[in-house]
Amino acid sequence: MEIYFTSSLVWIPVATVVIFILVGQMTKKFPPEEINGLNGYRSARSMRSQQAWDFAQKKEPFR
Repeated sequence: MEIYFTSSLVWIPVATVVIFILVGQMTKKFPPEEINGLNGYRSARSMRSQQAWDFAQKKEPFR
């Protein structure tokens, strides 16, 4: 069985994975600083106040 790398059935999933990885790394490196509805951990509770937003966006190591 041969895989042809010119097929879009190969390149579209590969490109999607690469884009998701890059966006995830950018979000991790530059987390949102202000409350917004587009970026960051968004829940009703985290968006109530700036203090709750900052706590929800804080990076903590896994335990």
